[in-house]
Order: sequence, then structure tokens, then C-alpha cells
Amino acid sequence: MVSDARTRRLVLLLGEPGSGKTQQLHYFDAHAALRSIRAGDSWMANSFYVGLSEQPAQPNISLDWLSQRWQKKVDVHRWCTFDQFLADGGTVLVDGLNDVGIRAMPLEQWMFHWRDVIEEAFESGAGRVVVACRTRDQLIPLRGPRGDRPTAVSMLPLSKQYVVAIATQQDPEAARRLDDAMTADPGLAELYSNPFRLVVYLESGVPGVVTTGAKLFGFHISAAILRERDNLNFHRDLIPATAAARLADIRESGTGDPWPILATIPLIRSLGALAKVLTFPIEPRGRARLTIPRDDADQVLAEALHEIKHPVLDSDRVLDTVRDLHILVEEDSKIRFVHPSLQHLFAASGSGVNEIVTLAQDERGLRRSRTQMSAEAAVPPQTITPPTYVDYRYDEVFHFAAQLRGVELPNRLVDVDPVLAARLYLSTRQEADTQVAANIIATLRSELDRVREHGERSAIIAALGDLGWRLPDPRDDSLRALAVVPAGEWRLGMRSSDDRLRRGSASEFRIIELPSFRASRFPVSNAEFLAFIEDGGYHEKAFWTPEGWEWRMRSRTVEQFVTDWRRRRDVLRRHPKRIVELLRSGRATPAGAAALVRFAGLEDADIAEHARRVQSRRAITPKYWDRAELTNPLQPVVGVSWFEANAFCKWLGSALDAVVRLPSEHEWEAACLYSLDLSDTAEVGRIAGNTRDLAYPATTPIGTFATPRQTELNLPVELLGNVFEWAFDYYAPGDHNRRIVKGGSWRQESWRAHPAYRGRGDVDAQNEDMGFRYVITEGRA
Repeated sequence: MVSDARTRRLVLLLGEPGSGKTQQLHYFDAHAALRSIRAGDSWMANSFYVGLSEQPAQPNISLDWLSQRWQKKVDVHRWCTFDQFLADGGTVLVDGLNDVGIRAMPLEQWMFHWRDVIEEAFESGAGRVVVACRTRDQLIPLRGPRGDRPTAVSMLPLSKQYVVAIATQQDPEAARRLDDAMTADPGLAELYSNPFRLVVYLESGVPGVVTTGAKLFGFHISAAILRERDNLNFHRDLIPATAAARLADIRESGTGDPWPILATIPLIRSLGALAKVLTFPIEPRGRARLTIPRDDADQVLAEALHEIKHPVLDSDRVLDTVRDLHILVEEDSKIRFVHPSLQHLFAASGSGVNEIVTLAQDERGLRRSRTQMSAEAAVPPQTITPPTYVDYRYDEVFHFAAQLRGVELPNRLVDVDPVLAARLYLSTRQEADTQVAANIIATLRSELDRVREHGERSAIIAALGDLGWRLPDPRDDSLRALAVVPAGEWRLGMRSSDDRLRRGSASEFRIIELPSFRASRFPVSNAEFLAFIEDGGYHEKAFWTPEGWEWRMRSRTVEQFVTDWRRRRDVLRRHPKRIVELLRSGRATPAGAAALVRFAGLEDADIAEHARRVQSRRAITPKYWDRAELTNPLQPVVGVSWFEANAFCKWLGSALDAVVRLPSEHEWEAACLYSLDLSDTAEVGRIAGNTRDLAYPATTPIGTFATPRQTELNLPVELLGNVFEWAFDYYAPGDHNRRIVKGGSWRQESWRAHPAYRGRGDVDAQNEDMGFRYVITEGRA
């Protein structure tokens, strides 16, 4: 891909820690070297890999630092200088733009500096720069030469199917166990979706399925100890034979936890001390060392062994033992752990509960001070934290500590940081402690009433959802689940003088008299839609329109599907300017216009193949039901077609003995104005909401942008932004295949988040930014 002529000069390699980004860069670097060798005397521009974890404690973020790394790795007399390498169009591989451990400076500042260095590299002639960074913290937009957008490549987590397929190649029996375990407990899929952790599990030889990362690496370390013992390369003075024998028994059983035994082994305990030195900053709020000179490592290990009253042996032998276990590695006379996860695990094992609590207190104070500084500077945040992540520098350390110590740690953290407490409580994967869970939920709800900053609210609501707290349900709490929109006159649509909405993308101005009606305060959540699924909603024909049931059962023949798509494609081919017109008028987004261009280029065979794939899968869940960043129980359900939304309404109506349906466009706009204490769309200003301008990577949990007034008066919330919402109405008279969508979304520009905006969607569309809410017009609720 990097060698493809269509790839832009700046390439972003995105993925979570352990997804294989570093391996991919090394793989490319090795192949580039091989190509250079094969070129013989004809020298060609090669690649240069540099890991930003190699930066010193006081980082020198500059092109000079890259040049220094080049001189350490390359014989400049036999090859060339770094400046010549860049001038000849070399490819620079930058690893860990935002994944380099604990930083003294804020992450944004760090990334801004490196963005400048990358731009300088291009100015010096670099052919390409490939930058690997974590998906979650891609806060600073990078640009290539002339401001070009980069080519982005995402390394997605392994799906359950891929986990099983990879495991089958190495160990079919382990693959069967994983498949059964992940089916019974879908939460396990996240643990094994990381390629590094999956390989660790398969190589450990454990006959059972491990449920936490700490146990997983514990068995990995145990396997290394037993391997050394079996190879007669055993170090009895550092690893007692009795401990090794007990580890062998646990591994054979496939159950239990190796850590109570590992924690008694002198060598393992000393590694905890070394990991703390490498992980935690020397000074408060400073930056830790990522590597350590060999002599310093010797001293740390010797002091740790002395502290536990273990006779200090030859220091070289201690380090050699750890390297034999493949826990530490030595490069350029510097010692580091073979993987950051192992370093964080040992740091957690070497830290007491009080130390972890103090660390969490310092982290909370640091985040609050940064938030306060931003508020005082009146600088709006460029982004807010995704629902599944909170910006903890020691995130993995906290999780490992909880898994090693159980619910004691989250219970201690409730008053320090309830969001962290919730995440760590779930991370332990122990039998539920209802008292601890109830205490965390109560504290989070109290925090939610107080906090107004959107990033914090998002994290709090996501944590509540993960712990099982739910929004009011009309089946048992209609007063808080529904808002009564009063009867009255509503001035709806766009004025001719209003230029905030583009021509052809807004509803016409009209004055409407509407009777009172009840509307759901919230878009339908994942938790609410799950009740529909579990109650057999997808299988009960009475809830579906005839066209909807045909769509759900995939009853249309492949020939009908192909005929319909071919007709639409041919219209675009006959009128190619139509796509440009749709884009200019705002009726199509840039992404939508690009999709139409690709659609117009499809051949008949492509359409037929797509039809066969679609028709072979009956709908039993929304399209994005398993996408991790969209599945928090309190996020709005997305990926639902108009047919699915309508069927949900029929199901809910049967449960309430009432008429429940999708709102008309009039009703939706009136409910939106009512939520804002307005009666005229001309009075609507800029509303805070989750749109593309916010650069948020997913839907936000419901209530993130709710105002205190909306909460206090039980008004509808978040009709603008986050997700488009289906309306009952046809988009155009006689066009039964398209319905109106309202409200804007996280993937679209903020100008669409206006009550007068009128979008359209095919009734079978299952977009990742399409949800719905409902109204109740008669009957009880």
C-alpha cells in the first residue's frame, strides 16, 4: 500500500496498542532493505524506522534528533547522511506518535511538536512519512505537503470470527474453547481481539480460557519459567523449584490464578521494582524513563532483592535470567521490557493498593487542572473523550492492579474517581459485588448532576451504562421517559432569508397547529432496542409492514435487487452532473457523493455479487450491533433501517397498549423547538451537539449534551446532532422508498443540526449515524 502510486506522501497507521502497528512498520522496513540489497550497485532510497519511545526523559523533538538516531544506526561514511537520505526521497517510519509512555508535556503539545518535525522532513525532501499512532488519541490533525490529507490505514481489532480462525491454525482445541467461551461471554472477545494477547494465550498452552489480561500474562510468564526448567536452564536461587512445581499444577488444571505463586518468587518481585522505575515519573507529574542503562537496572534489581532479604547474586546473572525468560531485552546497552503491557503488569504487581489510589488521586488532580486552565484561557476543546476511553496515563497499570487485587481497589477509588472505579470494577471480571456496584452507580449519578463538561459527562454516562444503569423506560416510568409537547401553534421550516441551510436541504416555512402529543425524551438506546430483540421482535411478523417483513426475510430475488440497483446506477451514468449538483446544494455529503461516484462505476457482475451477499443474510440485529465504539447500552442505537424503527414502535405499542409510531416531520420539529423553549425555528441559534465539527469518533452516550433545564423539566434531549432520526413521512410524494431524516449526526457538518434541515434516507438504509425516537398519540402509557 505504501508503495502504491495512489497513496499520499503522509500515511497514518492507526490502531490500539498491541494491534500490530510496530510489526507492520518493521515488516515494511525489512522489505525495503531487501529491495535495496537486490538493487546491487544501483542505490535506491530506502526506509528508516524510528520509535519515539527512544526519546530521552527530556525529549528533543526535532529533525536533529532523528538525524542523531540515523547516525547511531547507519554507517554514514559507507551509505549517506540523514539529510542526503531525505533529499533522495527516503521513507521515514515514525512509530508511536501518541503511544510513548508517560509524558512530561500534554499529549496535544507533544503531537504539535512532532507535526512540525514531519512537515520539516517533507520540506527536506522525504518521499513518504508513515506515522503509527493510537486511534483513541489522534487529537492533532496531520497534513502532508501542500496541506494534503493523509492516507489513513486502520488496524481494526480482531473480530470473534478472526480470533477463532487464527487460533484454529495453531491449536484447533484452543480455538473451540475460545469460540464457546466468547459465545457464552461476549465480553471476552475484547480481551482476545488484540493480536499480541491472542498469541500470548496460544503460546502459553493453558488448557482453559483465561478471562483477564493479568492472568493471561501470568500464564505466559509461568510457561516461560517451566520452559527454562524443562531445558535444564533453571535458576533455583531466583525461582524456587517448589514454586515452579505449583505453577505447573495450575497450568495443567487450566483454572486458578498463577499470580499468588508468582508474587512469592524473588525474581518476579524484583521485576516489579524495575517496572515501577520505568513506568512512574521520577518527579511528580514528570516523565518516567522508558529504558534504563544496564548498570542502573542491575542496581535496581539488586536493591529489590536485598529489600526482600534475598541474597544478592552476580548482577549479570540476574539480568541474564530475566532475558532467558523473554521478559526484558537489551539494546544499545539499554534495558527495557519486551512489551509495554508486561512492563505495566509488573508495575501493578509491585505497587500496593495505597500507591495505586495515590496515583489515581494525582491523575485526577492533573486532569482537573488542565481542564481549569483550558476554561480560564477560554479555549474550546478540539475534541471530547470517546465513551470507551478516559485519558488516564496509567490506564493499563490501573486495570492490571484491579485484576490482581479484586474489588478492593475499585471500592477504594469510588470517592477518588468514580469513572475509573467503574471501569476497574468491570475489569476484575469477578462475581458481582452488588454493594460495591451500587455505591459506584450512586456516586456517578451524583457526579452527573454536577458536571457540565461534555467529555466528563460522556465518560460518566458510559460508565453507568456498563454497570447496568438504564434510562427511564416508558413501560415502567412513563413520566420520566416521555415528554408532553403542548398543543399550540408552531412556526416551522426555513425562512427564505435564512442562509444557514442550503437551498433544497430544508423544510419549507409553514405555520402549523398541532394537538398535544407525547414524545420520547431520548433517542432509542442500545439497551432499549435490545429488549425488542430479546422479546423476539425480529421474528414476530405482526410488528412489520409487508415491505419490511420482505426486507427482513430477504425475500426479494437477486434478480429484483439487481434490476433496481442497475436502474439507479444507469440514472447516475446518464446524468453525471447530478452528483455535483447534490454536493453543491448540500443534499449529499462529500462522503455520500464519493459513494455515488463509486456506485455509478459498478459493473453488473459487482451488483449481482453484492446482491447475493445481502440476500443471504436475514436481518436479526441492527447493522452495527457489534461495533465496539457504538455499543455502550446508553448510546443511541444506530444501523437501523426505517423498517426496523417502525417494527420497534409496533412492538412497544403492543407492550403499552397504545399507538406508538415514528414522529411526523411537523411533530419532530415541534418537539425540537419545545426542548429549546422556542416556538419558531428562526430563533434557533448554534446548539452544542455531537457533529463532525466536534471531531468525535462515534456517537456520544445519551445525555452528554443535555442541559440542566431539559433534565429538570423532563424535556426531550439531543434532537440536534449525534444521530439522524427517522420520521414517518415520505421524502417526496409518491416516493415510497425514501423517508425524511432529521437532526444531523456525528458524521455530518454542524449546519445540518438544525430543526429545519430535511435529510432523506432509503427505507432499507442502515447507516452508522441513523437512529430514531417515537411518539405516542393515543392510548395509555
